[in-house]
Amino acid sequence: MRMSDEVLTGEFEMGFIHLTEKEVVKGTDTGKYSIQMRLKPDSQTLEELQSKLSKFDQMNGEGWSPFKVGEGEYDTGFILTKAKSIFQPTCKNAEGAEIDPSVIRKGDKCRAIIKFAEFDTGTMKGNTVLLERVQRIADGRSGGLDFPVKEKKGDIPF
Repeated sequence: MRMSDEVLTGEFEMGFIHLTEKEVVKGTDTGKYSIQMRLKPDSQTLEELQSKLSKFDQMNGEGWSPFKVGEGEYDTGFILTKAKSIFQPTCKNAEGAEIDPSVIRKGDKCRAIIKFAEFDTGTMKGNTVLLERVQRIADGRSGGLDFPVKEKKGDIPF
C-alpha cells in the first residue's frame, strides 16, 4: 500500500469518534480506531486536503474517494471523511499535552495528523485516510477555549 507523507489538517469539526475502543459496525469489530472529520465545503482545510490528495493520487480521481457529501440530518452542509488506524492514536490538547481520548467529543474543533493511502482489493480501489494523531483545540459545546492554538513553523506542532 502506497502512503503519503504525514499531513497536518487544518481545523475541522469532530463527527463520530471511536478513539477509546475500536469501531463496531452492525455488530462486527472493524479492528480500527476512527474519527469522522466534518468539513465545511468552502473551508480552507478541505481545499488543502483535496489538493494534497490530488498530488498523491496516481489513479487520477478514479476509484473510491475519502471525501463524501453529508446527507444525514446532522451532516447536510458538510463534507465528511473518515480517518482510521489499527493503533490507538495519540491525543493532545491545544497546548500539545497528551490527553485521554475520552475527552474528545462530537462537535469539538480539532486538527489531526493523517496520511493518504491507496488501496486495491481486486474488486474495489481508491484512496483512504489513515489516522496518526488528534489534537483537540476547542470544546464544540462551550463555544471554545480562551487561549490561542500554538503552532511551530516548519514542524509538526503536536
